Amino acid sequence: MWGRGLRDRHNHVRGWRADRLLRQGSAVHIRAFESFRVGERAEFSKTVTEADVVLMAGISGDLNPLHLDAEFGGRTRFKSRVAHGVLTVSFVSAANTLLTGPGFVYLGQDIKFLAPVRIGDTVTATSEIAEVRAEK
Repeated sequence: MWGRGLRDRHNHVRGWRADRLLRQGSAVHIRAFESFRVGERAEFSKTVTEADVVLMAGISGDLNPLHLDAEFGGRTRFKSRVAHGVLTVSFVSAANTLLTGPGFVYLGQDIKFLAPVRIGDTVTATSEIAEVRAEK
């Protein structure tokens, strides 16, 4: 029930495998590598909150006032506070876990930020299996 409470209270875990992963609790099942198929996709959506930004600042040590101070943010080219880029990038990791299941990690990514993310914005990260390489 912990997973269900988290999902219902924050309404931020979505995706075609999210419910299954949250319900698993301590009964974690690792997906067989042979079951991965090119073209499989998963999405993770999250609405960025004040708490997310403050917690990311504390965890990362990135105390840039652009993230934390509305008055400062208002004087920048962004005209408001913006979320940490690394916070939004972390949603890719969530999408990857929804896609592959527990027990797998991804080896890298290339990132280009196209627009600022502000508190209240909903971001959707999509992961797709482009290639399956047994040697890695």
